[in-house]
Amino acid sequence: MIEDTPTCQIHEKYDWIQCAHPAIPIDPEGLCILHSNNPAKDPADFRAALHAIWNKEDSEYHDFRAVFFPGRFDPEDFFGSREFPNQVVFDFATFTQEADFSRATFTQEAFFNEVTFTLKAKFSVATFNERADFSWATFKEEADFSGATFTQEAFFNEVAFTQKANFSVATFNERADFSGATFKEEADFSGATIAERLLFRKINPEEEDEPRPPFRGDFLELEIQDQNLLRFQDLSLALVAFAGTDLRRAEFHHVAWHDYWGRQAIYDEISLREEEKKSPWFWEWFRSKVCPWLAYYCPYTKPPETPWGDDYGAVERLYRYLKTNYEGEHDYKNAGDFHYGEMEMHRRASKWRWFPFYWNNLYRFLSGYGERPLWALGWLAAILAIFTGFLAWTGLEILDPKYSAIFGNPFFYLLQKVTLQRPIWAEPVGVFGKLVAGLSVFLIPGQVAMFLLALRNRLGRRR
Repeated sequence: MIEDTPTCQIHEKYDWIQCAHPAIPIDPEGLCILHSNNPAKDPADFRAALHAIWNKEDSEYHDFRAVFFPGRFDPEDFFGSREFPNQVVFDFATFTQEADFSRATFTQEAFFNEVTFTLKAKFSVATFNERADFSWATFKEEADFSGATFTQEAFFNEVAFTQKANFSVATFNERADFSGATFKEEADFSGATIAERLLFRKINPEEEDEPRPPFRGDFLELEIQDQNLLRFQDLSLALVAFAGTDLRRAEFHHVAWHDYWGRQAIYDEISLREEEKKSPWFWEWFRSKVCPWLAYYCPYTKPPETPWGDDYGAVERLYRYLKTNYEGEHDYKNAGDFHYGEMEMHRRASKWRWFPFYWNNLYRFLSGYGERPLWALGWLAAILAIFTGFLAWTGLEILDPKYSAIFGNPFFYLLQKVTLQRPIWAEPVGVFGKLVAGLSVFLIPGQVAMFLLALRNRLGRRR
């Protein structure tokens, strides 16, 4: 009696997958030509088995589950630019070389759950007309989805992108979910079009007793077709750039931005500052135009235009959009940080920023653009102490004998002077003393106003 040829016994992890192919003798686990990971399996037989799946007419879907694509099999001829008219399932499959699905069209649903792409995965200019599901997939090299079109929902939950994830110029017509994904390298979504919702939640796993690590991302020039369609939640955006994107149309919930000198900043500003440090253009101009003349005279020379003026203007718009966004959510503390960033970019874009008494320099120095009440209070105390010291040094003539010459007289004289009480019991001595007393009427109340404005911005508008 001749025994029947044994059929493929899928590993117990995939025991629900039924496989009718015969086991190949060279596989110790009793797997078939499709599922065996034995490098000695015949590539011609493997290709023939794939064609058998493809040509099976009575099947509702093409079943490539747990298929092990060997290194000697070239999938480009089989998958690249191909139209998949039926549902296609690649769950648990392994590609040991480049997986080329570029320009492919998936007419029905496409499932790539827990697929392992050992080398580059190409889905550039591919079209997914129905649901595309890549949940728990692993991309060990670059994942190229540039120019891809997702007509229906796309799921990339818990996906591991070991190298660059390229979704530039991709189109998301329905919801796309990247919750729990890991981006170890750059994530490029520049130029993408969002018509429904693009969700990034809990990106990169938390490390023990450490905050969630940031991911490097480019969300440049996004086309967001409606309000609040780009959502970031429970993640770090410390290394994400947004130049050219209207951030009024995005949602931010429990996100961490780049910490720059005690304020929240966007990465576009940080990278622009680093670029400027590499090319200190102003000092080159100063040394070549001004320093040669310092031995005789220093002629007035118009300062040059900053070469990054337009770039700073673009980052200024990003901060303005973020400020508007957070004010709409009544999150005024963060809105204050982004107002600071907006003003800082406006100041740095100006050619006059190198002059100490430029208005924006003074505004920043004395009150942090109306957002730092402690700065303003500290400078108020310093200005009052300096003017009191000057007045004590020049001398104060006591006109009313009821006032004795005590140390506190200059302070109380200034206090009455700046509150418009017109003290007649004393007069400053000398021209310099009168000048100090006169300037105090403008400078000290001005600093008081800056302090009150900063205090109101930081506290009062939260009501």
